[in-house]
Amino acid sequence: MTTSQSSQIQSDQPPCSPQSRQRPRVVAIAYCCSPYEGSEPGVGWNLVTQIAKYADIWVIVETHKFQAAIERYLTEHGPIPGLNFVFVAEKAWAHTMWQIPGMGYVSYNWWHQRAFQVARTLHKTLNFDLAHQINIMGFREPGYLHQLDIPFLWGPIGGTQNFPLRFLNEAGWVGGTFELLRTIMNSCQLRLSPKVRQAARKSVQLVAAGSVVRDDLATITSQPIDVISDISLPSKDVPLTSREHLTDGLRILWSGSFLTRKALSLLLKSIQQLPPDVPVKIRVLGDGCARKRWQAMAEKLGLKDRIEWLGWMPRDQAVAQLGWADVFAFTSLRDTTGTVMLEALQAGLPIICLDHQGAADVVTPACGIKVKVTHPRQVVADLAAAIIRLYRDDSLRMQMASEAQVRALDYDFERQATRWKNVYERILGPLAVRNSKSVEPTMPSQHEPKPGATCCTVLNHSSP
Repeated sequence: MTTSQSSQIQSDQPPCSPQSRQRPRVVAIAYCCSPYEGSEPGVGWNLVTQIAKYADIWVIVETHKFQAAIERYLTEHGPIPGLNFVFVAEKAWAHTMWQIPGMGYVSYNWWHQRAFQVARTLHKTLNFDLAHQINIMGFREPGYLHQLDIPFLWGPIGGTQNFPLRFLNEAGWVGGTFELLRTIMNSCQLRLSPKVRQAARKSVQLVAAGSVVRDDLATITSQPIDVISDISLPSKDVPLTSREHLTDGLRILWSGSFLTRKALSLLLKSIQQLPPDVPVKIRVLGDGCARKRWQAMAEKLGLKDRIEWLGWMPRDQAVAQLGWADVFAFTSLRDTTGTVMLEALQAGLPIICLDHQGAADVVTPACGIKVKVTHPRQVVADLAAAIIRLYRDDSLRMQMASEAQVRALDYDFERQATRWKNVYERILGPLAVRNSKSVEPTMPSQHEPKPGATCCTVLNHSSP
């Protein structure tokens, strides 16, 4: 791995033409990118490492949060052919702005302006074939890569989905007010924001992270929109640990951040409605601002003896909890998707969830029970009915456990990579016939990043 310092990238040489090389060149922005994290950083890492299999990609990443992790991984595991990183630092005081509601996007926009200047300078030398805006996935800030004179791909895109207004009471006064204001802002920004509409119009292809996002984007653009989930998992054989006979009741696992939009309250209320002949045990993983509220609710509902609050756990310990459970419950009222659902499916756990947003896309009738989002009381009743059904019907539960692992295969890295490769081929033409080695351009100085077919170059860009 080569690490170099540069505040400016210049070239006296003519750029290498696309016709003189065998692999396409891509410039991408993934503000969040880390091999050690889930959520947005994991999305960035998984996607760019897959793209590097069929294209040389230069990924512009934020410095302070992610450079150390990326360099550590490359030091331990070696360079990744085709993959190059360019680090652009956010302003030192930007962390403070992220603590102020709404102001984080101001700092993020300023970072995008600086990142675009780096991308434009790189383009003069490397003559990219495609620009790809990856994350942050929220639709509000599409960046400026669409201003380059090359095809622009935007996605995966999320963030358009809203909290159902009938359920605002589940979020409490503070959470409900936030969700109501967010819904209003979402509607206005999606339809009225000039930069969102311009980026959508200039995209040759948009990729939505879910069907709800696709339908929302279709209201503002006629450009092609694919749906590719933002989440994926490595392929691995996980033994099916589901118990055929429930000698001590049904074991239910719930995992996530304790945010009001995750709506653990719906599950708690449904447990309280179960008949005496349906014993359950619940383990709750996670922590957050709603912890006291939910724990007080559980005690008020008389569930104290049936719930274990495990708090945050290291990832390997959290995943190990899947082996304890018979069923996984996912109750979120606003989520693009949810990596934890895939981990549960891979472990062979039937899922009880809402037929809503990302969960509706991931869970099928073969591997889980989806509850329609109608009215809070009806949802609570339907969740209870789903628990009763899986407790009383061993054959159904075991069949769903087996189908869960089959469903998880649809989201493994290789299948997701194939979906993205198909998108790239629609834009750039066939990639499978291209040779795996790049034809390197003549670089003007040692500070220039080189195509990563044989090494992974890291450039630290420090601009004022």
